[in-house]
Amino acid sequence: MMRGDQPLTLTDADLTKLPAEWKSKMKGEGDAFYLGADPAVPVVGDQRVTFTFLKPAAFSILARKSGQTLNAYPTQSERAIQRVESGDISVGECS
Repeated sequence: MMRGDQPLTLTDADLTKLPAEWKSKMKGEGDAFYLGADPAVPVVGDQRVTFTFLKPAAFSILARKSGQTLNAYPTQSERAIQRVESGDISVGECS
C-alpha cells in the first residue's frame, strides 16, 4: 500500500552476480532480466523479471498489529480500517 516505488536499473554487472545455473539462461534487456530465447520474439513460457524499490521515508499506518503482520482494524460498526499515508500524519487526519 506504500506508494513511490521506483524501477531499479539493472546492469551487465548485475548479470554476473547471478548463480551459475542462471547466468547462461538470463539476458539483460533494459531494466529487466529476460529468461527465454529472444526478448524481441517472446513466446509462452518466457519470463521478464523487473525490480522496484522504495526509498526510506516516513509513512503513517493505521492498522492492527497481529504478530509480525498488520491487518485491517475492525471497528464497533463492523467496518474494517487499514490505511497507509506518506509522511507524518496526525490521528485526526487519518480518521
